[in-house]
Amino acid sequence: MTKIPSSLKWLVRRRARVKGLIEASERELPRLTKIEQRLAALKADLAALDHVLLIHEIPINGATIPTIWPKSHLKMRMKQWFSYGELGRSILKVLAASESGHMTTVELVRALLLKVCTEHPDQIDMIEEKRFRELVHKRLLGLRSAGHIGSLRSIEDINTNQCEQEWTLPAKSRTHRPEDTVLL
Repeated sequence: MTKIPSSLKWLVRRRARVKGLIEASERELPRLTKIEQRLAALKADLAALDHVLLIHEIPINGATIPTIWPKSHLKMRMKQWFSYGELGRSILKVLAASESGHMTTVELVRALLLKVCTEHPDQIDMIEEKRFRELVHKRLLGLRSAGHIGSLRSIEDINTNQCEQEWTLPAKSRTHRPEDTVLL
């Protein structure tokens, strides 16, 4: 068996990704007319990649390469809605502003969705609450492992009682709110 060169592997993966983008674009075509220009450019890119694959030392038929679907559009929207680090800061601000000092994951997600809906009202139809909740929960776990927030319930308690995780700021952070800071 011959070893496949890395350049050829890159071309194969690139072709699979472009094909995935084409199939994703074709699904959205009835709803969006702007996709037509993108689709034409991607098809030209796919044809060029197929041509390069065929003239390579080890010719590969592009039609035999499986499709790689693009990542969720929600992650791209997250970058528009929250700049780098802003999601974590927003979580900390929402927790600091809560009256009880703790909130469940669902309450945090709803508060953040409200922020997104007020700042980006034209994109409200593109919000997938379940995916958004997963991304926020992932960020909450990161903040907990860094020691910026704490959880009120243990994982075992959540698994056995089927209850929601509750998040809180550490005791030292609860007395200091970011909006109370005055720069001199």
